[in-house]
Amino acid sequence: HGQAALNVAQLKQYLSRALADLSDPAQWLARATQNLRYDYAKPMCKFALFLSAHDTIPDLLSPGLMKLGTVGTRPMIDAQMWSSPDFKTIEHVAPAKGQDTWGEELYENDRYQMIGNLTLLPGDVNSSAGKSPWLVKSIYYRHLAEKDPQKIAGLAAEATAFGVALQPHTLDLLENSTYSHHMESIIGVPTNGQWDRQLVEGRTKRICELSWNRVAPWLNLPPI
Repeated sequence: HGQAALNVAQLKQYLSRALADLSDPAQWLARATQNLRYDYAKPMCKFALFLSAHDTIPDLLSPGLMKLGTVGTRPMIDAQMWSSPDFKTIEHVAPAKGQDTWGEELYENDRYQMIGNLTLLPGDVNSSAGKSPWLVKSIYYRHLAEKDPQKIAGLAAEATAFGVALQPHTLDLLENSTYSHHMESIIGVPTNGQWDRQLVEGRTKRICELSWNRVAPWLNLPPI
């Protein structure tokens, strides 16, 4: 009745029990990879994107994916970070209704809604890039991760060479953001590479694994 002190141990026990059969990591992973989607669980997607970016680095053996780095490498689990305008919107990399440009497989069963196709950005990049292909999106995303003026000028020249007209307002949002390391795995996919079903499903699985392994020890549950 509002007088009992919050007992962390009891809270952990309650949350662990509430998971029921999903306290088994294999069961949880199977369910999470199917249901951690923009259209089903938008707030949880943001939480998982933070968890999977915390102290992770690009997986050079699997471009587009991230892996654990050393403790303190990339702190993300922080209330100030959570409320930062740099993470204002959850964006689809392959946008809605982009079948003709991004390939039908990403849109079968609305796969484009999977967390592996999502990222956090300071503003609505999709409104500027529209249904543009990965080549255009990747140039925008690299503006977010790049702080060297000479390299930014190189990106502008690259866009011009490809006949891409970048929107100044969107570039301002990206270049003036403070936090960008969560994009490093995404821009590990080459501009001339493929953002396809295999990559989105691989990112979904990896994000779910990293998220589980962040929370499981706190609940005394086994890792994946």
